[in-house]
Amino acid sequence: MVFFISVQGLNFIKLCQKIVQNSKKNFWRLRKYKLSPKTNIISVSKKLKVAPVLIIREILKRREYSRNDINKILRKEIPAPSELEELIDLACRNDPVYSPLGLELSRERGEEGENLIKLWLESKELKFERDLGSGISFPDFYLEKPINIFGNHIDWIESKCYFGEKDELIEDEEQFKRFDSMGKGVIIYWFGFEKKTKRFMISGMDFRKLLPDQLKSKVDSLLNFVPKEFNHLIN
Repeated sequence: MVFFISVQGLNFIKLCQKIVQNSKKNFWRLRKYKLSPKTNIISVSKKLKVAPVLIIREILKRREYSRNDINKILRKEIPAPSELEELIDLACRNDPVYSPLGLELSRERGEEGENLIKLWLESKELKFERDLGSGISFPDFYLEKPINIFGNHIDWIESKCYFGEKDELIEDEEQFKRFDSMGKGVIIYWFGFEKKTKRFMISGMDFRKLLPDQLKSKVDSLLNFVPKEFNHLIN
């Protein structure tokens, strides 16, 4: 049973997660595959189940480009080899995860989820500490005083701006265990989740119910957003 009210944008998020899962599982196959500037990159991507941009990265790596230079080529900060320009553009247009645009959108999506939580806490005049990326195991929001959410006393909040599939739930649990010493928390899986676990989890649609009217539209925008550049991949 999926604990989720379907919204526009879910298919896009699931597509991105599937690309990541497949690429992690099958990348080893790419290392044994013959690649050239004439490679039909979309066909190879589907055959090997590896993201198109990862194939481009492998081609450039075999030409002994450094990781830093490969990143600059993909971002068009330095020229690409002329015979690879069209191949790189094609890969980026068809990769919503590892392309520069895909990476930027993912970062922005995560930041927007956290920003909505921040705005909600501030609207209730609640004090909290933030995860400042110090490398120390710390939830996104640690509350100065526990609050009640749907009948649960909460000490911390963690934001996950994707769909909580089985693999993600298992992988994320290792992170959540490190938060247990800080009390009980709530995990917001913005795009829903496959099944309940012992953790207190809510979806973005659940969280929306807690918000003042002026913030609800921001949740709608987050959950329904499909970037026009990648719209062709889900139609």
